[in-house]
Amino acid sequence: MFEIITPQHAQWLSEAYGDAILQFTPSEAVQITDAFGFTDYELGTVLGRYDGRVYETLWEEVQKNPVNAAPEFKEEILKMMNMGQGLQSKL
Repeated sequence: MFEIITPQHAQWLSEAYGDAILQFTPSEAVQITDAFGFTDYELGTVLGRYDGRVYETLWEEVQKNPVNAAPEFKEEILKMMNMGQGLQSKL
């Protein structure tokens, strides 16, 4: 009853949760998430902004993440953007 969860147990729980959550409709997922009562601040989300600056704040957060500054990431994004432009010109 008072045992500590091992990393393996945590992994199993994470996988079970991931499998279960995929079976919910978006409406059900929102209701379940809201039932926990976490604030947007606690979740670290910008989607529930009171001032409506969702996209601007999301972009600011993306720019803060060091992963997004990696040269490899930038190269991949540029490739995708160029592929999109190539498709646009064919339409």
